[in-house]
Amino acid sequence: MTNTNINIVVVEDNDLLREEMVSFLTRPGWQAHGVDCGEELNRWLTQHTPHIAVLDVNLPYEDGYSIASRLRARYPNMGIVMVTARVRHGERTVGYESGADVYLTKPTSTRELTAVIDNLSRRLPDMSLVLEKCAFLDSRRKSLLTPDEIEVELTQREYQLFELLSYAPNQYLSYGELVDGLGDIDDRPFTVEALMVLVSRLRKKLRDEINDDRLIGSIRGNGYSVTMQLRPL
Repeated sequence: MTNTNINIVVVEDNDLLREEMVSFLTRPGWQAHGVDCGEELNRWLTQHTPHIAVLDVNLPYEDGYSIASRLRARYPNMGIVMVTARVRHGERTVGYESGADVYLTKPTSTRELTAVIDNLSRRLPDMSLVLEKCAFLDSRRKSLLTPDEIEVELTQREYQLFELLSYAPNQYLSYGELVDGLGDIDDRPFTVEALMVLVSRLRKKLRDEINDDRLIGSIRGNGYSVTMQLRPL
């Protein structure tokens, strides 16, 4: 049986096509919303939780591959559908490597898109669990409390890294944004290389203490995100 109450976001910069897709995908049990770029998607995600994303590849500023990568890191169980006119050899592979579940080429049959979303919704038996897990940041103790109530002590820079990500749209920041934010500690210069070392050491700490280093997701060549909700304690 197909899941009901599915929340779908369509990322498409062609206004007419986006409006047509949103109109078609809005039906009983399906709520569809449209945005025209990655930045607008970030703003939308601060207020909404999607179950399925339908992404164009050729988008302004940030392409669909990059968006798919960070959505997959942030929402591991989300269904991701790429709809694009790109048909050159290897681009389908790049789509799947970026986190897409299905790669469709334009023009796309509405019947095929409906079938794809039906199948993806069946893969997620309880849609309400997509973002149920939550970790907490304790500002007084400078520590991270996992959903299993394990406390991880953090250094000042580690705590600030998590804090910066927790307040960011979609809990994602680019290398440059993180370097700027972390560079304020003790007035010491901070570089992208230092950021990568910090994240590597933090992942090792998480792996050693909670047996899970996936809390910090990488957007290759771009930045970092956190893969579950982070809230102040």
